[in-house]
Amino acid sequence: MDQLKKISKYNFIYLFLSLILAGFSTPAYVGFFGYFNLLAFALFWICIKNLNNKKIVVSSFVYFFIVSAIQLSWLSSTRYQGTLIILVYLFVLAWFAICFSLITFMLFKDKNLNISKMNILKMNISKMNILKMLFISSIWVLLEYSKLYFLCGFPFFPIASSFSNNIYALQLASVFGVYGLSFYIIFANLVFFNFYIKKSIKTFSFWIFLFVFPTLFGFIHLKIYEKKVFASEKINCILVQTAILPEEKNLLNGYFDSFVSPLLQWSNIIDLISEYKNKNIDFIVLPEASTAFSAFSNYYPFDLVKKLFMNKFDKYQLSNLPKFKKPFAEEIDGKFYVSNSYFSKALANIYNANFIAGFDDYEEDSTYNAAFFFNPNNYNFLRYEKQKLVPIGEYIPINLLRNFIKNQYNISSSFNRGTISKVFHDKFNFSLSICYDEMYSDVMRNAKIKGSNFFINLTNNAWFYNSKLYYQHFILSRIKAIENGNPLVRACNTGVTAGIDAFGRIVNYILVENEKKAIYTEIPSFNYKTIYSYFGDKLIVCISFSFIFIYFLYNYYLQKKIKLS
Repeated sequence: MDQLKKISKYNFIYLFLSLILAGFSTPAYVGFFGYFNLLAFALFWICIKNLNNKKIVVSSFVYFFIVSAIQLSWLSSTRYQGTLIILVYLFVLAWFAICFSLITFMLFKDKNLNISKMNILKMNISKMNILKMLFISSIWVLLEYSKLYFLCGFPFFPIASSFSNNIYALQLASVFGVYGLSFYIIFANLVFFNFYIKKSIKTFSFWIFLFVFPTLFGFIHLKIYEKKVFASEKINCILVQTAILPEEKNLLNGYFDSFVSPLLQWSNIIDLISEYKNKNIDFIVLPEASTAFSAFSNYYPFDLVKKLFMNKFDKYQLSNLPKFKKPFAEEIDGKFYVSNSYFSKALANIYNANFIAGFDDYEEDSTYNAAFFFNPNNYNFLRYEKQKLVPIGEYIPINLLRNFIKNQYNISSSFNRGTISKVFHDKFNFSLSICYDEMYSDVMRNAKIKGSNFFINLTNNAWFYNSKLYYQHFILSRIKAIENGNPLVRACNTGVTAGIDAFGRIVNYILVENEKKAIYTEIPSFNYKTIYSYFGDKLIVCISFSFIFIYFLYNYYLQKKIKLS
């Protein structure tokens, strides 16, 4: 009886530690916990090892439901989404919990293997254990990877994000990508669990190696390129964090008193940028959907705009204002009106810098969430269209929901989806991504393949304000920089606005969500071709399928041997 109480006490401790380590294992919570995710799941498996199969499945479902609920707590934000988002939140939690229950069931399904059969297998058992661990890790990778394509796709909370506090360990993403890191974490947990069951010093030594290797690999990896990074030319950027909430940017029902005049929105942006007017500037970057109105809607009376510019700039700078012609300006009833694109082009000219900003854009029957590139030396502009649209907010995934969504959210139409990654050729060949785009490896990698040496991301996370989303989004964006070996800058409405080098190291950033600020950052332009940039996710997916095939083949061989014996 005392022994049972002792076991129960230890199980409670293991379960508590497992939940804490797995649930709070990203820098958005307690980054230090992340690296200990290499044993967090093993501690849970130790707790349930003596349960029957039904209880194992139920326990693992509840466990990972709780872990996911902590990690994805931002998805429960009802401020702008309403209570419908809670149903989405619960569905996602159940979806993730089912995936974890599946691999846990696979881990334990042969635990009651007949002793006589084990004696027949003899030396094959250890081989089978290794193959089974590789098999389960592979299944997990395919389950995580499939989340990108199931329904609308959901790239958040790969368990690899728990490595984010260890910049050395993250360097493995340059080889196998984010899902390769997830494979590694699950495999390490399985090895630790195997050690606990067998009490084998050899197995524990192997786990210690797995624990140390990512950090050692990353340290050597960074040392190899250190001098080249230091010697590379710098990309000088002003990154603007507007910190303006949806009801301040646009007129929303019930929030009319919060609305900020679009002209004042631009005035604030100009003030933020002007802090660095004496700096050498290559890029000025504004967030996604930077201000009210679309890119070329001429809503601003030029008389008011002229007064604004005269208050902010001297005569020489004012001489650089764009000409009054479409699409930047338009004459209506004898008066000139200008658009957001006029402001953007004017600031590009005044600061002699590439100006990047996000605006909606209309084109005959199409509407795009777009990012624009205004070059001071060219009157024309270039545009990138967002490829990965957010369900409900940017497109209606199911026509049957159209009327409900219109009544609930006053959304009756969808953006059109961009179809290609674009590279813009200038002093630095760069590519643009908008918000959700950078979460998808194929979008970023396609830009790298096309010749992008520098990533620029524009994001607006204000719809989930005062939650953990902004930081979790940032964590995954750093991994995309590492995967492709490209430096990255992010201008985000409510954070995290940052400059990151090709190895995911932060050069400068704004961490506070509601801080209106612009930062000047000098990013090393060094970039390189990673193994991941050559093969993408296909490498870890093919490895996973190979292990699954070998596992079934070897299992078939063992079953046949048992029958013959």
